[in-house]
Amino acid sequence: MMSGCACFMPRLTGCTGLLGITADLHEAGSPVNVKTVAASLRRQGLEGVSPRGFRPVTTIPGVATHSIPDRVQRVWDTGRLNTVWISDITYLRTGKGWL
Repeated sequence: MMSGCACFMPRLTGCTGLLGITADLHEAGSPVNVKTVAASLRRQGLEGVSPRGFRPVTTIPGVATHSIPDRVQRVWDTGRLNTVWISDITYLRTGKGWL
């Protein structure tokens, strides 16, 4: 088991980790539990590399800031339809990157 986990580690690319090694071992004919693989990796001192957390860049350094006029004075509910629109920026992580 110890050599089984170690031989799969150099092949790791992208997001493969503990679950990927377990799946590779299953395909190779060694039905093992995820916890067994985790314990084996821990004993060997092997660990996966976690990607750094995403921090969106919302400002451009060195560019002077400007103020946008608040034309609705933060009153979102005016009592009429289609007079004030609100939007939001949401970052979604996909297999190809961030959207």
